Amino acid sequence: MSILASGTSPVLEESTMSAEQIHAIQLENQRETLQMQYRQKLRLKQAERAGAQLVYMNQAEAATEIVRQFIELKKLWIVLVAPPGAGKTGVILEVLRLLGQHSDAKYQIHIKNMLVITGMSDNDWTKTMKDGMLEALHSTVHHRGELRRMENLETMRDGILVTDECHVACQVDQTIDKKLKNAGLKNIDTLKRRNMQMLDVSATPEGVLYDLRRWKEHAAVVVLKPDEKYKGFQSMLDEGRLLSAKDFDLDKPEDAERLIKLFDDRYKDSQTKKYFAFRLGQSDTARDNIRDACKKFGWAEPKNHDSKDRVENIDAEMENAPLKHKVFFVKGFWRASKRLVRQHVGGTLEAPTARSDDTSKSQGLTARFCNTFDWEGEQANVALRPLHFDDLDSINRYLAWWAAGVDYTQAAYSAPRMRSDGSGAVSAPKSKVHPGTVHGVEAVEEDPVPAAPAPATPPRQRAAHEGPRANRRGYFRDHKEFPTAEAARAFYERRFGSDDNNGYASKLHKHSSGKFVCSFSSVDSGVQTVDTVRSHLGSGNLWGANQKKLDGANPPKQIGTLKVGYTGDVPTFFLCVQSKEAFTL
Repeated sequence: MSILASGTSPVLEESTMSAEQIHAIQLENQRETLQMQYRQKLRLKQAERAGAQLVYMNQAEAATEIVRQFIELKKLWIVLVAPPGAGKTGVILEVLRLLGQHSDAKYQIHIKNMLVITGMSDNDWTKTMKDGMLEALHSTVHHRGELRRMENLETMRDGILVTDECHVACQVDQTIDKKLKNAGLKNIDTLKRRNMQMLDVSATPEGVLYDLRRWKEHAAVVVLKPDEKYKGFQSMLDEGRLLSAKDFDLDKPEDAERLIKLFDDRYKDSQTKKYFAFRLGQSDTARDNIRDACKKFGWAEPKNHDSKDRVENIDAEMENAPLKHKVFFVKGFWRASKRLVRQHVGGTLEAPTARSDDTSKSQGLTARFCNTFDWEGEQANVALRPLHFDDLDSINRYLAWWAAGVDYTQAAYSAPRMRSDGSGAVSAPKSKVHPGTVHGVEAVEEDPVPAAPAPATPPRQRAAHEGPRANRRGYFRDHKEFPTAEAARAFYERRFGSDDNNGYASKLHKHSSGKFVCSFSSVDSGVQTVDTVRSHLGSGNLWGANQKKLDGANPPKQIGTLKVGYTGDVPTFFLCVQSKEAFTL
């Protein structure tokens, strides 16, 4: 007798068996198949790299907690939040394996009742996800363009639906929401009756996470803690390798040349030439300037790599070092869930955008270099590791959001579909799991706070090297950090001269804790952390102060404001200056 784990009909030779008996044998065969394939895939991976694992300890712990929440605590919907490159695919694999091999048939899930989907319509995502899965699980993987052909979701019972990059196409009346509605899965009683387990996954879950936090006992949040070998945004900042893209206005030939020279000098003693990935938006001028600079320094001709002009087999090409330094111009590629062969990459640049988008920036080119690994070869030398130019404001807000327990009400965040001022005011469109759109959810009341306003979009401008600028009513702002208030004052007086206000409009006063307090107009007064101060630098509605006239003949030119933030008990003072002319401190 042959009974397949895939769910095909058994071939009976001498006896007939009940459906229950056939199902039990299929599940036992499935356990054996998954275990065998797991061992085979692990051996192949370790043959490529000694010590490699399919699932690392932190991933296994997160997966075990997810399964526990589903089975023991009867949660219906869970969102897994994982930093970029920390290994969410490994968690998904382990969750499916644990449920597919569960020793108790009551909780074991048949592969035919497993689905891994995404709101992205992207064949590259499908390939990447399948590469991380066991072969028996390949049939579970579907991107958005394939969802129309999925009919089993409407009748599925005793199953699990995993949605990767759950922030994509997740709003009410978008693709995923409509699919759930048609399948009857936007109903608490239906989820319970059909025993469906719903798992959403993202590094930037936006409205899905915000809405699920109001589901009371029906939902849970699991956070993937990075492995000790994880290299992320913070390690790049600590090593001085994550820098501001606003330092370069690539529409100016001299800035394009300065960027290429910076990379050329960095790798002049390297044993190999490097690849570079630049996302420059819609500026043909910037691309032309980079081409001219590459030609001047003897680099290879830059190549476009996008949906219309794709470099074929680019992964295979990047496995080997180029003969000359080479730039790839990318548009939509190498974003969320995409892998980039980084061994021979010398740097990346994401051009500034007109509007803040913390989600896009924290899932962009720089994030492709977040991963769990050991530095090898010449990259053991920090001076030969890649440099990344990006939106530091967005990256720092993302890190502050993580430090705040991935809670949008406790950290400032700025993206088209999620805005928060960090003090409880949040503005986000309704997601597929908004309590008002799911029948049977008795939601936690929303905090009685106003929605976070969308900041005004500033005109394009070159940013200061030392920090961000914002634009408001024709003025520019700039800032510089100092260890003491006296140092800030002395600098200001040297730069602008003194007046009756001691060179700046001081906004400091003593808090009952004995610390200085900086007051923001759009957040509560109180002792602020350095990260909080930095997250608000450049916001369009902050920094109120008195204007200082240089003399009676000239119009107001400067405004000075002093702020202070704390790392523990150590203060950092921020001198902020505003001028009609764009200048740097």
